[in-house]
Amino acid sequence: MKTIKTRLPALLLSLSLLAGCAGSSSKSQTEGSQSQEIPTSGVQSTQEEKGGVELNIMTTVGPSVVAAIAKNAQLYEEQTGNRVTISEIPQEDMFSKLAQAAATKSTDFDMFLAPSSWKASLSELGYVQVLDDYIERDKDDPDFDWNDVPHGMKIRNMWNGENYCITVDGDVLIMIYRRDVFEDEQWKQAFRQETDKELRVPQTMDELIEVCQFFKGKDWAGDGKPEEHFPFLTAVTKGGHSNYYANAFFADYAVCPTDADHPQGAMYFDTDMNVIINNPGYVKGLETMKYMVDNFMKPGLDTARGDVISQIVNGTSLISFDWDDTATSAYEEGSVVEGKLGYALVPGVQEWYDWKSGEWKKSDEIKFTPYQAYGGWALYITTTSEHKDEAWGFIKLIAGKKESSLDIYNPLSYFTPWRNSHAEDISRCSEFGWNPDDAQRRVDVNIQAQNHPNAVPELSLPGVERIQEIVDLRASEALSGQSTVQQALDLAAQDIQSVVDEYGRDNMMASYKAFLGIS
Repeated sequence: MKTIKTRLPALLLSLSLLAGCAGSSSKSQTEGSQSQEIPTSGVQSTQEEKGGVELNIMTTVGPSVVAAIAKNAQLYEEQTGNRVTISEIPQEDMFSKLAQAAATKSTDFDMFLAPSSWKASLSELGYVQVLDDYIERDKDDPDFDWNDVPHGMKIRNMWNGENYCITVDGDVLIMIYRRDVFEDEQWKQAFRQETDKELRVPQTMDELIEVCQFFKGKDWAGDGKPEEHFPFLTAVTKGGHSNYYANAFFADYAVCPTDADHPQGAMYFDTDMNVIINNPGYVKGLETMKYMVDNFMKPGLDTARGDVISQIVNGTSLISFDWDDTATSAYEEGSVVEGKLGYALVPGVQEWYDWKSGEWKKSDEIKFTPYQAYGGWALYITTTSEHKDEAWGFIKLIAGKKESSLDIYNPLSYFTPWRNSHAEDISRCSEFGWNPDDAQRRVDVNIQAQNHPNAVPELSLPGVERIQEIVDLRASEALSGQSTVQQALDLAAQDIQSVVDEYGRDNMMASYKAFLGIS
């Protein structure tokens, strides 16, 4: 194993900075849900003497996300006689809390739920347990079944060749669209007459633009108010996840297909740690996003992540790129799109920029590049825990086939499909009122994205939270017209280079190569 050296004071500063911006980095629907003190099904303050040991787990504030942990905690208590105490911490405070615990060798927590992309920083602090021995021991367990986990999910758990967490949430940006509109014979005929083409779910960015142009100003919602409905939707505000949505466009035009010369996941940097976020591929990606925003979205430039969900669920928008939390929200009270949504990979391209050759490449085939935004919620065991085996047992329960196949349909879990078996057996979808056909479509595209050879994992290295802040800021400036796309990305490149310089180029390169899995 290659030892990666990072200056601890700088890393702790980085953790503190992330804690300050984690509200903008959180994949929760609304910021307000992260700061409310909401009881968690009686599990948070379990006082009964049941015997066994007590496990202490840190999570973000519920009810979102925590719902699945609380449900599984009750099952675990019933099955083992152990006790689980859940500490709900506002996400903006989680990273600093973990950093403090690591620095003081605290035994307050046995495990915690956090983004998988945090593994690099936390492993270098020595606070998270390597899980390789547990995985090897239980890989053939019928319920845990490690062979059932897609490669795209497994690599999220790994840092420098070792597993530091178990990701239980298949975060990836997909395209969500009004299937009922695309299947309507009226619109099929109108599209054919206007374009001399057959209407289909967009496969390429060019097709997406053409479809949005066709539906712009038309009454596709059927309420006689076309001026209140829009073809496309994304987040554009600073602090509203514009960086994640911009990355979906960057991935298309600037991330090369995975091969011997282009390792999977190379984004923002080439393999020598040179910043490439202002090269022609990234410029084309952000220009395409800006074109979509300027021409096909609700005016105002004020949409944040929560709006990307709500404006699909309330019928305002036709197409979005988003995590599939929109899919579960479609089954909540007030939704007008239950059973009406379709799911597909984010459209691909047939021309992209090769950062290694410095040339544009073309292909007759469509290059899809699914982006695993945010990295997904993951479970970690602390190195200071005195109950590591019991904590692993709790992880096995949550990550196992049986319980995960239910949690992915719970609208409060925010866990999206991630196991291959989730696509093979959807029988538990009915427990949350899902239409089976709808559930199958939703799960299939998520697993397709997880297994895709070009899938781009969320970047994980020390300082990544600051890099994402930079991309969020500069992308929002370009989208709002405060700067040109090229100017914004030139500034982003300068800012990111400053982060590299602060941490040390050699240290950052070692970290980046560990992330890419190359030497």
